[in-house]
Amino acid sequence: MDDDRSKPRGAAIGARIRECRKQIAGMTLGKLSDKLKGFGLEVSVQGLSKWEKGDRLDFNSGEIEILSKALNCAPDYLTNGGSKLSQKLIEPLNKVEGQATSPSTPVHFDNIDAKILRIIESLENLSVRLSSLELRMAKLEVRI
Repeated sequence: MDDDRSKPRGAAIGARIRECRKQIAGMTLGKLSDKLKGFGLEVSVQGLSKWEKGDRLDFNSGEIEILSKALNCAPDYLTNGGSKLSQKLIEPLNKVEGQATSPSTPVHFDNIDAKILRIIESLENLSVRLSSLELRMAKLEVRI
C-alpha cells in the first residue's frame, strides 16, 4: 500500500477502510453497510464509497471503533496505519501458531487468507448464539 502520510487524514483512513474491507473482511460495500447498521451506524453504500475515496475529512472515535469491529481490524490501523488485525483476532491465531500473546508484541499476519479470518468471525458469532440459546434454555427450565 502507498505511504498514507502524504494523504490528508480522511483520504488515508478511507484507503485503509477499503483495504480492510477487501483484504481482511472480504466483503462488498453493501455487506459492510449492513454490518455497520447492525452496530448502530447507518451509512449507505454511496456514503461508504465516498468515505473510501477520501471525501470524508475526519471520523470520530465512535465511528472508528464501529468500523474496526465491522472490518475485523484494529482501530489504530484505520487511524494511524498501525497493525491491521485487532487483538481479538491475533490471540486465536497466535494460539494456532504457538506464539505468546501479548498486546505489546507486534504481530503481523499480512498474508493470512481472508477466508481464515471469516471462519474465526463465524466461530465467534456461533459462540455468541450458543450462549444466547443456553441462557434461553436456563430461563425455560426456571419456568418449568
